[in-house]
Amino acid sequence: MEPLDTIITAELDKLYRFAYRETGDAYLAEDLTQDIVLQAYTAWPNLREPDRAVPWLWGIAHNLARQCRRKIREIPTEEPDLIRIADGNGVSWETPEKLFADVWELSRIRQAVAYLAKNYRDVCVLYYLEEKDYSTIARELDIPLSSVKWRLNQAKEKLREELENMEFMEKKYHRAVPLQLNMGGWVNHWDRNKGCYDGADKALEGLLAQNICQAAYEKPLTVTEISSALGVAADYVEETLDKLTDTQCMKKKSNTYQTAFPIWTKEENGLVYDGTFAAAQAGAGGIIDLLYSLDEKIRAVGFYGSDRPLDKLMLMLCSFLASNTEGNLFDSDKLPFAGEEKAWYILGTTAPSFRRGKESDCVGLNSNGSSFGFVEFYLAQTVWPDNRSDSSAEQHAMEDLYHGKPVEDTYILSHLVELGKAEQANGGYRLTVPVISRGKGQWSALKEALAPAFALTNETQRHMNERSIALMQKVIPPHLKDQQEFFSTYCTHGTLLIALYEELMRRGLEVTREMPTWLVVE
Repeated sequence: MEPLDTIITAELDKLYRFAYRETGDAYLAEDLTQDIVLQAYTAWPNLREPDRAVPWLWGIAHNLARQCRRKIREIPTEEPDLIRIADGNGVSWETPEKLFADVWELSRIRQAVAYLAKNYRDVCVLYYLEEKDYSTIARELDIPLSSVKWRLNQAKEKLREELENMEFMEKKYHRAVPLQLNMGGWVNHWDRNKGCYDGADKALEGLLAQNICQAAYEKPLTVTEISSALGVAADYVEETLDKLTDTQCMKKKSNTYQTAFPIWTKEENGLVYDGTFAAAQAGAGGIIDLLYSLDEKIRAVGFYGSDRPLDKLMLMLCSFLASNTEGNLFDSDKLPFAGEEKAWYILGTTAPSFRRGKESDCVGLNSNGSSFGFVEFYLAQTVWPDNRSDSSAEQHAMEDLYHGKPVEDTYILSHLVELGKAEQANGGYRLTVPVISRGKGQWSALKEALAPAFALTNETQRHMNERSIALMQKVIPPHLKDQQEFFSTYCTHGTLLIALYEELMRRGLEVTREMPTWLVVE
């Protein structure tokens, strides 16, 4: 079965030519083609025989063409019967229903017209509010006379629906709710004007943009529907929608728009993060106990610093475990958005903030590599917010200290001491952080020594991932199904490490300045 997008693409030119033959007008043909495509996308989920999708699509086309011809014949040559502005103080309806007839209706009509999409709004303003005839409108908008009649007739139905649903001065619009936005990914190149995320972060800054995304999240909406839901004139909505679609925050199909990233409620946000953290906590205590029981095997590896008390090595051992766990994936290949040499994700929530468990002194793991095989692992912390050694001079100095070579640069030495990574000893300097050498086989030896802990860690991580996969199917709607796999890994990545740190803090481990860093050399 071919996807509907493929079928529409293959048939689109033929559908337009068919619409042009039926209407004899290019503008009407465009409108009719859009209506065919929109109805096809709306009805597609209920199609019982997908193998007959092409005949089904053309059945829709012929049916809408008949309706179109009928409406064109019904359009009067004189003034339509929807609304007539009698003067600046009142409105007179010429319909049999006589729905409204008082001084306030002019304001209601102006409000309803403001919510229409631009094609319909322009002709309505010129006809109903400026009382211009068909010929003048066609000339000012540079469209055929038949298009003026068609758009007015279409607008008539949209206006009637909006006015009948409107409780004047009591309209219940969506309450403006700000989103807490989380964006991230990888960037090899970025445009200073567009930022890291091709302008998506800038497009989502305003409250209007965030509320448009919330309004069009569960189902696709037209400009008119979004405007009506938010109580904001279509001009503003269309301008914002252009920015959102240009930056991949919204997807446009025919004349409807739908949000392209997950938005979680406070309850869903708690279910994802608090629930995932609870699953990690359930296994953290057993893992820590197992690490302590492997004390002799850990020391037998003989890496630099293995002679220190085991408490001083626990942060390093936890991060070694978590960073090498089979299921601790951050699947960047599944990032949902892409630009030039970059890829990123967007996640929104109506909760006050994103949560990955409780606050602790140590809240994450990162690494800082070099061109000569040196890697520094460090913890993103609340106590010491920047404990990295960014410069290659510092990295070379640490490697020289590890190999017992002298370092002449006193500024670098003093800075390493300040960071807690070196100390004065025996008239010289030495590293205070653990170092694991791949060349000496210490990396593989430590993995072997920690094999029981790895088995338990992998089991815990698998349980967390299974939970997350099932959960994403509930909290990410079907139109974002392609993002479920990414967020399944995103929402468990790093959580077990935090749970291990929390368990250490709960047991009263004292974290000192040098403990958050450990090094790997070739």
